[in-house]
Amino acid sequence: MEKGKLIITKNGGAKVKRTDGKETNIIPQYDYSDYIPTSGKNRIDCEYETNDKKQAIKVFIEGKELPRDTKAAAEKAERDQKREWNDKKNNAREEQRKKQELKAYNLLDAKLPMDTQELLSVASNNGRVIDNFALKLQKTANFPEDGKTAVIYRKDRKKGTLAYTANFGSVPFKSLNDRQYQNAAGQFGTERQLQSFELSTATRLIIGIGGASVYEVGITLHHVYGIPYIPPSAIKGLTRSWMIQSQFNNDEGKALGDQHFCDLFGCPAEWKDENNASWPSYYEKNKKNENDPGERQGNIIFFDAFPTKPPKIEEDVMNVHYPDYYKEEAPPTDFQSPIPITFLTVAAGTPFQFMICVKENMESNDNYNKELLNKAGKLLTDALTQHGIGAKTAVGYGYFKTS
Repeated sequence: MEKGKLIITKNGGAKVKRTDGKETNIIPQYDYSDYIPTSGKNRIDCEYETNDKKQAIKVFIEGKELPRDTKAAAEKAERDQKREWNDKKNNAREEQRKKQELKAYNLLDAKLPMDTQELLSVASNNGRVIDNFALKLQKTANFPEDGKTAVIYRKDRKKGTLAYTANFGSVPFKSLNDRQYQNAAGQFGTERQLQSFELSTATRLIIGIGGASVYEVGITLHHVYGIPYIPPSAIKGLTRSWMIQSQFNNDEGKALGDQHFCDLFGCPAEWKDENNASWPSYYEKNKKNENDPGERQGNIIFFDAFPTKPPKIEEDVMNVHYPDYYKEEAPPTDFQSPIPITFLTVAAGTPFQFMICVKENMESNDNYNKELLNKAGKLLTDALTQHGIGAKTAVGYGYFKTS
């Protein structure tokens, strides 16, 4: 049994404050009605027991365990029952989906060593499919027609449908995002230096369409989890470009002369435009001494943006109506045969966690660092909701909205 302080808020929330000053969550649903303050917080001496995760599993005041909240317990039991029922339905749907997938996807059409192909075929016949979407899409591409052309998606009345079904059920999305936040918080500190927020795709999202791929088009997938994600380089590039566009009228030279811009994204000593005119950066113009290089690294760090729940992958098509015009510089005549190109997108309504932090900057105070962080967060949010990220933003792809 350990001693501590039971802290109860006016809203009925409660935590235990340990002797080391840290707070501990309380697992049981207790009735705090006799101790809820009219304002502020009520602090009461208590004793408590914890589990191996340092969570309070029993709380005592003056030697008596707190009364249980029977209504909350009943509501929790009802929620658990509904969740169990929904899990059963979802599992049944997943089994049905796997059966359909096994009919649509054929490992024999993949370019694999014979022994690997044999092992995977045996696993597929036993109902086990490749559950890493990146591995399946990129390493076991299907060549069903001529043995030379990899196909993402095809419908044929004789041969049925060939498609790659994305299965992300085994990916721990919440744990993945929580771990990323905890690692960043451990390295860079508190909210003074770290911001995390969630936005959902308002339209379909295309990331990495021009990446190297056995198909004509690519998609950016995490090499370990196989999930779609947005690399930090793309997020930083978007935010930087949006600031130049929205605040400096697309004039990069003027942007480099601004202290906030240089502190956010970094800057060289000087920059030359398309006319070979030199533009000195803010720090080049404001050198402290002759040893000052006049260039700076950016103080904002951008992290990978991961989905916070299983995303849905959808096929989309772009149609090249004048292939001869692009290949041979022939006139764009109406008798040319359009060539549809299938590519993969992340469906609208997929939530992503975006995270940024500010480095420790010995030249600046905490207020200025927080100002930079807030400015970067606002720029990123505006860029995602008003400009979009990824490919084909000009035709409406890649836009986000608040969740």
